[in-house]
Amino acid sequence: MNILLVSSKYMPEYSGSGFRAHNLYKRLTKKYSEIELDIICGSITENSILSYQYDEFDIMRIACKKYSTISSFLPLKILQNSINFKTEYNATYNYIKNLKKQPELIHIFGQNFVTSAALNYANDYNIPVLIELCNEMDTPHHYIPFPFKYFISGMPPEKYCFISISECLKKMCLHNGIPEDKIWCRPNPVDEDLFKPIQEKEKYALRKTLTPFDSDDIVVSYVAKFRESKNHIFLLKVLLQLDEKYKFVITGPMAEFGPEVESCHNLFADMQNFIKENKLENRVMLTSGFVHNVDEFYKLSDVYAFPTKNEGLGTPMLEALACGVPVVANLIPGVTDYWIENNRNGFVSELIPELFAENIIKASNFPENIRIQEARKIINVAGTEAIDSQYWSLINK
Repeated sequence: MNILLVSSKYMPEYSGSGFRAHNLYKRLTKKYSEIELDIICGSITENSILSYQYDEFDIMRIACKKYSTISSFLPLKILQNSINFKTEYNATYNYIKNLKKQPELIHIFGQNFVTSAALNYANDYNIPVLIELCNEMDTPHHYIPFPFKYFISGMPPEKYCFISISECLKKMCLHNGIPEDKIWCRPNPVDEDLFKPIQEKEKYALRKTLTPFDSDDIVVSYVAKFRESKNHIFLLKVLLQLDEKYKFVITGPMAEFGPEVESCHNLFADMQNFIKENKLENRVMLTSGFVHNVDEFYKLSDVYAFPTKNEGLGTPMLEALACGVPVVANLIPGVTDYWIENNRNGFVSELIPELFAENIIKASNFPENIRIQEARKIINVAGTEAIDSQYWSLINK
C-alpha cells in the first residue's frame, strides 16, 4: 500500500503535528509491513528544496518561496503571497506527479501551500485522503489565495476523512457541513511504554538528576514552545501566589530560524527579567531547547500546568495524565474540560493567577491510588495500541 504523507512541517524542524506524524508512521511501518511510504513537507524556518533523511525515513522538503519577507502594503502583500503559493504549489504538484509509485492514499497533517497542492492532486486524480486537523480553526478546508481559489479546489476528493483531535474541532467540522461519518474524533496517541506512572523513588531520582529541586519541594512543570499563545508569563505570576515550597520547571523549544525567532527570544528574555525582578531565581528552572525526554519532566513533577490560551487538543495534558500527574489547565471548552475532571485528575481554571494557584495546591494533594486509576483511564482510550489499530482499519477502509 503506497501512502504519501504530507506535513506542513517535519522533523527536525519542530512542530507538534509533524512530530506526531513522524511517530505515527514510525509505529505503523513497523507494525504493518504492507505500508510503503513517501514523505513530503513544507517549512517555516527553511526556504530551499532538499531531500534528506531523518530517523531512517526519506523526506522531500519543498520550501521555495520567492518572497521570504511579505510586504505590509496590501496590494503588494496579495501579489507576493500569490507568487509564493504558485511556486510551492507547482513544485509540490509536479513532485507528486513524478513519483515512481503513485500514492493510493494521501495523509495530510497541517495546512500550508505544500499540503494544499497535495490535496488538490488527490482531488484531480481521485485519491483518498486523510486530513488531520491539528489546531484550532474556523474551517477544515484548505486556504487557497487569490486568484487561485477560482480554479484550484481546497476541497477533498470523493473518499476522505477528517481526523479531529478534539470535540471542539469535530463540532467545527459539523458546523461547516462535514457529515459525521466523514469525521474521526480521536485524541493524539499516548505511548503507553513511555508515559506511565513511576514509583516515588524513581520520581525523586529524576528530579535530582534534571532539576535543582528535591523531594521536599512541590514541583510544577510546563513543557511548551516559547510563544505568546502558550502563556508562560502567566505561570510566573501564578508562582507569586504560592509559598516557597512550590518550584516551577519551565522548558521547551524556541524558534531558531524564520518569522517567530524574534518574538520567541523576546518572550524568553521577558521571563528572565520577571524572574530576576521578583527574586524567583531559586524557585524557577527556566531552560530552552527541544525536549527529547519529555516523559521524565512529567514524571518528576507533582503537578503539570497547562495555561495555554488556545489548543486543538493539548497532547502534553494527556501525556502528563498518563504518567499519573494531575493537570491544572486553562478552561478551553471542548478541549481541556473534555479530559480533565475537576477534583479527580486535575482542574480546569480561569486564567486568574490566584485561582490557578489554589487549584495547583489542591491538585498537589491528590492521593496516589486515584492518580494511578486516572492514568489507566487515559491509556485505555488514548494509548498507541488502541489508536494505531483504528488508524489501520481506517486506512484499509
